[in-house]
Formats: sequence, structure tokens, C-alpha cells
Amino acid sequence: MALDFAERYEGKESEALEKSRAGRWFFENDMVGEFEFVGDVGASDLVPEVVEGRLRVVEDPRNGPPLEVSDAGG
Repeated sequence: MALDFAERYEGKESEALEKSRAGRWFFENDMVGEFEFVGDVGASDLVPEVVEGRLRVVEDPRNGPPLEVSDAGG
């Protein structure tokens, strides 16, 4: 399903995000700049994950253990 979605919206990711519930929230709350920031496909090659309440970079076997980025639990 994810591959189908990626192929269908390739080059139109922002359009797809804007139509989503989360995307509409940004516009309804006058946060267009934030929407553009989070929807900037390719702006970063980092892939985050949350593990035990902490945000970290997904482990890449070529680079060793993951780095902790921040405490997502507050």
C-alpha cells in the first residue's frame, strides 16, 4: 500500500499531505509555514523513530548505533 501511494503521489507529496486530516489542521490553524517545513520532501535523510518514549535516529548498520535526538516524553 505504501509503495502504491508513493508511486501515485510522486512529485505531488505536498498536495497529498494538504488533503489529509493532519495537513488541513495546519491550514485551519494558520500554520502554513510549518506545513511547508514538515512537507519538504528530501530536506533531510534522517529517519526518526520513538523507542521507549525517546526520539532517535533509526539505526543504520553502516554507521553504528543510533543517536538519541531528544526526550519525546517531555
